[in-house]
Amino acid sequence: MPYSAADVRARPRILRMLLIGPAKAGKTTAAVRTAPGPVYVFNSDGKGALDPVVALGGDFVADDVTSVGSFITALGYLRSHLNDFETVVFDNITGFSDMVLGEVRAEVGRDDPRVIYPEYSRRLMACINSLLTLPRHLIIIGHAEPGEKDTPGGFGHILALAGSAKTKISMIMQDWVWMHVEMGPPGEDGRPKVLRKFLLAPEGNWTKAVRSIQGTTRMDADVTKFIDLMEQGGPKVTAPKKAVPATSPARPPVQRPVNGQKVAPR
Repeated sequence: MPYSAADVRARPRILRMLLIGPAKAGKTTAAVRTAPGPVYVFNSDGKGALDPVVALGGDFVADDVTSVGSFITALGYLRSHLNDFETVVFDNITGFSDMVLGEVRAEVGRDDPRVIYPEYSRRLMACINSLLTLPRHLIIIGHAEPGEKDTPGGFGHILALAGSAKTKISMIMQDWVWMHVEMGPPGEDGRPKVLRKFLLAPEGNWTKAVRSIQGTTRMDADVTKFIDLMEQGGPKVTAPKKAVPATSPARPPVQRPVNGQKVAPR
């Protein structure tokens, strides 16, 4: 069914964020603690991975996923309790992709990339596409390729996934955000503060940019503030006025001679 630009402006904005960065940069903590709650987490990092979030006061409901089957089970729970949650966090796609690849390799029984990688990509993308159908804010967390440096604007980084999925996931997510960590000025205890930032727009040699926010290059690593900026949108756009055809100045009616009278020239 067709829809208009007015329909798009009127509907609620839903977050679709791919958040990547170096390992242990605080991506999970930032996502879970600052996203609109309640938060549901698909955790592929194993038992204890969410302990630091709890230690810092984070609150969530989570399921551990170790296979496509356990993901489908967790997704079934989430769909039946969808009204209980505002944000869904998948943590993380890099570890989960390794699990899917291992499953396919075990089923194929031989190391044939012509068979393994297409099936691996199909299964992984089916999971991601099912998450995108949920009418809730979605954050997918991933790691950058090993060895990539977290430097301001240093966005030669790519998502650490095997096969074509690394580009497919990056393409279908609305906002691709880099988690940058830097040391700030000393606090009251004399120790430098750790500052976590979202990089949003081209900066340095980073040529990527988010779609939902314009005019902001970086911000504090706060998902709720990101959504607030997203909902504000860009400059107000008004519908173009209909063109009015130009009219010539009114001219007096032509006088015609009556009974042989002469008519003065105009």
